[in-house]
Amino acid sequence: MPGLVWLQVFFLFFLSGLFMLFDAKKSPQMGGMPGLPMGTGLGGASGGGKWYLKLGLLSFAFNLGGIFMGSWIYNSYFKPYWTITENASYDDVLPSEPAAAHMDAGKLLFAMDSRVAVSQGLGYKSRSVFCVAPIVDYSTHKIEYWAAGENCCGQRKQFNCDDVGNSQARSAIILTDNLDEYKKAAKQCA
Repeated sequence: MPGLVWLQVFFLFFLSGLFMLFDAKKSPQMGGMPGLPMGTGLGGASGGGKWYLKLGLLSFAFNLGGIFMGSWIYNSYFKPYWTITENASYDDVLPSEPAAAHMDAGKLLFAMDSRVAVSQGLGYKSRSVFCVAPIVDYSTHKIEYWAAGENCCGQRKQFNCDDVGNSQARSAIILTDNLDEYKKAAKQCA
């Protein structure tokens, strides 16, 4: 992520430098506006009245870069956060309850007798290994909830994602990414 940001900054400064170089070669005896470097094409009459075109192109490039980076950062980091925090939170959820009752959930806290059936876990290989295991209690007949993770299980019966080994862990967040792959894994596991 930081490498991509620095690459964009380097590109935009490179583009600015090309404008300066092109303008300096075209009119080396330019008398610029006070405070602006010689050869920027933004000062004096030697720019031939085209300084606004260069300024407009640079502004457009910087704005386009800002829009691209801003939307990428939002979709990568802020959108999952806001999805989790703005949706409802439910406590003492029984795995035998219908999942449709908690469709608006962002966070779930399962009841004390809930557990992840790690022996029934499955890994679905796509571009990564998408791992699922059912969350059950003593009265579960139909699996409604799944523990999920990426690249943390074997093909079968080796679900080791996150805190699955911790008997005190009971909370879950609702996944919003790669849902199709997790659905395929759950369908194979069921």
